[in-house]
Amino acid sequence: MQTTTFTLKAGPGARAIIERNGLTPATIGAIGAAAGGPKWLIQGRLDRAIFAEWLREVPAAIPAIGSSIGAFRLACAAQADATAAYERFEAAYLAQTYSARPDAAEITREGRKLIAAILADGGADAVLSSPRLAVNFVVARLKGLTTADSRAAQMLGYGLAFFAHVARPRGLAGHVERYVFSASGEPALSIGADHFHTSWLPLSSANIAEAILASGTLPLIMERIVAIDGAPAGHYVDGGIIDYQMDLAHTDAAKVLFIPHYESRIVPRWFDKSLKWKKPRHTDRMVVLSPSPALIDKLPGKGIPNRKDFKHYAGDDTARLAAWRAAIDASERMAEEFRALVAAGKLEGAVQPL
Repeated sequence: MQTTTFTLKAGPGARAIIERNGLTPATIGAIGAAAGGPKWLIQGRLDRAIFAEWLREVPAAIPAIGSSIGAFRLACAAQADATAAYERFEAAYLAQTYSARPDAAEITREGRKLIAAILADGGADAVLSSPRLAVNFVVARLKGLTTADSRAAQMLGYGLAFFAHVARPRGLAGHVERYVFSASGEPALSIGADHFHTSWLPLSSANIAEAILASGTLPLIMERIVAIDGAPAGHYVDGGIIDYQMDLAHTDAAKVLFIPHYESRIVPRWFDKSLKWKKPRHTDRMVVLSPSPALIDKLPGKGIPNRKDFKHYAGDDTARLAAWRAAIDASERMAEEFRALVAAGKLEGAVQPL
């Protein structure tokens, strides 16, 4: 079955599972939410259909792991009234305004406003006690020159980290450590079965806001987070450096890893965006739902929103918001088609090879 607004692609193992059991909430063993900044706007309305409707009733809380904007999305998705949380997040995101040359402090303040909107109206407690999603937020703890006070030293540190990553698979692990703040208080999926030192810490009302902020703290652009309750002192930044688009394994061989995504490509690490030969390793039981090329071609500039929009539309917030709202409208069309397929019991018929 050909869908018009989105593609639904699955690895070989996932397709076999879907052929046996269908694609239902009971088929989902874990959920991944990728980093990507404003790109999330193409997903927001679809997220509401997925998390507030399709996954509203599940047998047990599904492990869900996200970094950067993916952590922000999951903090909405896990709430009892996920629709209201997404509405607050979307409104706050569209309300962002910056000076002509914003510094790290200004951008960090705007990030805190977004999190305050997401966690308003008892949102923090709703995330922590969610019966539907057991959230896990990925944060990177810096090592070496990236912890320096000097911006020049930090830039050198990130440059060394990049070349170390290019040179050998374990190279990046010498520059960052993975910290996962978990609502379940225990490891989820098989994350950590790689070269990175990984620590699992309980997510709590005392650290949820800082954990989400740290997960989305852009290196060299925002202020590094230096204090998170329950975590050792250090310099914490965007978890997407390590887990950019959730190339993760999970342990339940009878279920799939579901990634509602803004593109069909899965990029393992942030540095891999420009390294086309870096391929994901865990696609066998992965299902990726993303906007169709036809839908994207109809957007302004034939592309989804991204962080460069702040510079591209500098001084013209009206044009930027018009482009962003076009993506939101497109996401609503994706949501409508998704709902229709679910209602007709035909979702699995839309699955294509990943």
